Amino acid sequence: QFADRWVIGAVADIAASSYGASVTASVDGTEIFNGDVDLKYLGTVRARLGHAWDRTLIYGHGGLAFGNTEQTLTVGGTTVFNEEQTRTGWTIGAGLEHAITDRISFGTEYAYVDLGSKHILDNGEGLTVKDDVAFHTLKAFVNYRF
Repeated sequence: QFADRWVIGAVADIAASSYGASVTASVDGTEIFNGDVDLKYLGTVRARLGHAWDRTLIYGHGGLAFGNTEQTLTVGGTTVFNEEQTRTGWTIGAGLEHAITDRISFGTEYAYVDLGSKHILDNGEGLTVKDDVAFHTLKAFVNYRF
């Protein structure tokens, strides 16, 4: 804490995830292809800067985001592409935390996460498939300080 009410800090976290997205293309009810992207875990390393009023902290945060994704592309019922990879990107957001006691606090936090885009398929004849892993999160939390 500095300049009376300003607070600066860092946070790192990692969590299992079940985020996923899929797209299906069909013609006259016949599926042509199906694509899935699943995020297996998400981690962040962020800086936080906030302003404290008594036991309440309002802050902004931003930094590195990383996660493991799996992409699957199925054409005519046959899997033609399946790849798992670790991706890196960035995150930015804001939060509010309130200390109930010196050891217990609760809060909520919003974040926008962007792990970038990747070409999944490029057949060289004009057919390309690309994923773009970007999403919003909103979480509530309870902290206990030892």
